Amino acid sequence: MSPAEAGRRLSSFERYLSVWVALCIVELAVATAVSLFGLTSGATLATVVGVLVEVPVMLSVCAFCNRAR
Repeated sequence: MSPAEAGRRLSSFERYLSVWVALCIVELAVATAVSLFGLTSGATLATVVGVLVEVPVMLSVCAFCNRAR
């Protein structure tokens, strides 16, 4: 990374990119689980809860990596 790139400010899209990706992952997991298992299945709930547990972990890893730079 050049010094000019290091000093530039991030746009709001770049700053919140991991949040947008997380929201897309959650939405995709919900849609996939409902289409595969149906709305009233316990597997749907397990799939969605599993993703909801993974996403905050992913966001915290991204935040840690950004701070470590």
